[in-house]
Amino acid sequence: MPDLITVIPENSVTPDGKVISHFFPILETDVLPFHPRKSQKKKKLSSFSASGLWVPRSFLQPGLLIKLHPDDTYAYGLSRGGIDERWFGSTTVTANEGRAKDEGLSYVVVGKERFTLLDAIMACGADIIGRAIWDKYGKWPVYSKFFDNMGPIPHHMHQSAEQAALVNQEAKPESYYFPPQHNNVGNNFPYTFMGLEPGTTRQQVYDCIANWDKGYNKILELSKAYKLQPGTGWLIDPCMLRALSALTNRSGIPMFSGCIKTL
Repeated sequence: MPDLITVIPENSVTPDGKVISHFFPILETDVLPFHPRKSQKKKKLSSFSASGLWVPRSFLQPGLLIKLHPDDTYAYGLSRGGIDERWFGSTTVTANEGRAKDEGLSYVVVGKERFTLLDAIMACGADIIGRAIWDKYGKWPVYSKFFDNMGPIPHHMHQSAEQAALVNQEAKPESYYFPPQHNNVGNNFPYTFMGLEPGTTRQQVYDCIANWDKGYNKILELSKAYKLQPGTGWLIDPCMLRALSALTNRSGIPMFSGCIKTL
């Protein structure tokens, strides 16, 4: 496999020609998520580098802490929501409604060629990710992302392996780290809700779920909030209820999973 070239970006260009800017590269090995500009400098690497790409969410408010220029927070349009995530090393598309064809997929660059990390993994398999992982999963089984919101996200959980197997999916443990470099302020609520308070009844949880369409259904009143400290992190197993906080975090999660929302 030839050496790949990574692009050190100052800007990204969406498929419709709109420029997405950020103040400076987050990682030295970033590759443009869309179309590289001819004027940008390139650097040879001894191995491939996967891109970091911007992902919008229509149901969350961006925290503005991931080094994305504020003018580009809604670069995909108001209907798509603000950009609050940056994915790295991803071979899975987003589940967003109205997404672009390749939204969520990281890219690699060889010379003047540009192709998805998914294509590279499927073509080279164990040569890239190692024989042990390839033999066990037959794919690149994880990716990481910056996750950046103004307040906590909806209270939710992910399936266990047994539950996920019922719908041909996989369990989804997640790890989180809250880097001090990205959390100079705590935004609206630097706490994460986890689990349910002792004594919570099934009926109380059922009532919250039944009130899904009534706005705030008070599920968080049954949970407990934990103050987050930059420079620390967690590993959260499947089946643990959580409402991730306003602090920006770098997370690593398995792919091709689903979640059960309980907001």
